[in-house]
Amino acid sequence: MFATDTELSRLSNAKTWYVNDTLHIVRQLFYQLFTVHIFVQQAKNMKQVPLVQVVMSHQQKRGQLAVIQAIKDILQRPPQVQCIVMDVEDAI
Repeated sequence: MFATDTELSRLSNAKTWYVNDTLHIVRQLFYQLFTVHIFVQQAKNMKQVPLVQVVMSHQQKRGQLAVIQAIKDILQRPPQVQCIVMDVEDAI
């Protein structure tokens, strides 16, 4: 799992998380890149930025759920997330 303290702080303040699992983009031994994004706005500009990247060795719903729980566990304060938008066929 890759994320800075600043990124985790932004993630804990976000009300919506956007989750994506990209398959076959990582080298052998791994299977997917699982990322969590939020929208960040500065003045009139808004961009979606990845805050957490996780390299996974398999694609299973329970593994993805475990990643989301692990992210919640390492946040310095309880997350404000109210909605998780997923880009997967079978939303977890």
